[in-house]
Amino acid sequence: MDLGPEDFERVYRLALANGEGACGHYHRNIRVDYGGQAVVVRIPEGCVERMDFSIWREGELLRAIEPHTKLSPRLIHEADSYQVHGFLPGFTVADSYPRGTRLPPDITAGVRAAFADMLQVPRRQLPPIRRRWPKDGDTRAFARVLIGHARGLRRAHGRERPALFERLGMPEDPFGALAERLGPRGAGIGRRDFRLLHGDLHRGNLLSNGPGEVYVLDWQLALWGDPVFDLARHLHTTGYSAVQEKAVIREWCDTAAAAPGRCLERWEEALGFYRAYEQVKSSVVDTVRWSRRIEALRRGSDEELAAASELARRVNAGREHWPRFAEADGLTAQEVLHAVRGTRALPR
Repeated sequence: MDLGPEDFERVYRLALANGEGACGHYHRNIRVDYGGQAVVVRIPEGCVERMDFSIWREGELLRAIEPHTKLSPRLIHEADSYQVHGFLPGFTVADSYPRGTRLPPDITAGVRAAFADMLQVPRRQLPPIRRRWPKDGDTRAFARVLIGHARGLRRAHGRERPALFERLGMPEDPFGALAERLGPRGAGIGRRDFRLLHGDLHRGNLLSNGPGEVYVLDWQLALWGDPVFDLARHLHTTGYSAVQEKAVIREWCDTAAAAPGRCLERWEEALGFYRAYEQVKSSVVDTVRWSRRIEALRRGSDEELAAASELARRVNAGREHWPRFAEADGLTAQEVLHAVRGTRALPR
């Protein structure tokens, strides 16, 4: 059955009435059965603060990449307040294989196929970028864009919760040491040709419907940039074991070597840089997100202590890369609880 404009509006209203669905940070995905077929209605979460930036509308990107990959959802319709995607049967990888568990070979093969598809997409096939953007191959400028955005998050949330960041020991510019590496006297990170990046390739955005069938969801954070960044973010957010991570990196290198252009120059240095960036950014973003979770939990509960332990882990990972970091014992869960419970947000 082909759906028309009135059908899409009915499908959207049915999704709103249902309300349930899979939630990410920025969208809710709701399955709707209509006219003998299943579709997914993708609705933005309007009240959620954006911690990331985008350069394309997701719908226009999905249209552009459809000829180049079979791994992305099929866009059926796009409106200002929602999208309609073709329904993909299967299970989200995060549900069956949570962070820290080993992914089976068919899933890692799907990840490799996704990287291979993205590395092959030519720039001319993609939509215009909706903001000023570094020239192709200028990886220093690309990394500066990332750092500039993350610095903006630290400033904005530092104004909202100054005492919280102070008690956690976070400097006003935790990215200073990384930024110095990109300066005229810095070591740099090599120069690689830009490629299409998913920007958020983790277990929650992978869908499997059986051996050898893996799809990639949630393309709203896709970028045109340094391909090593996509690998670094994937490793940071996916949580492989040390052994499996080495295998994934090796497979990515083989895939990148077969891609057009230069994707591997000084990749190991760049991977270390971007992983440090992800850890520092996480220390900022998760201070905001996890402190709010902690405040919503009952004082003295096991859930509160577990959330504080997780925030301590993320801040401790980032602080190793803060400027003038002094070797010291990391934050404890109790210190995090004291910092969170002892401060409050200032009026905006």
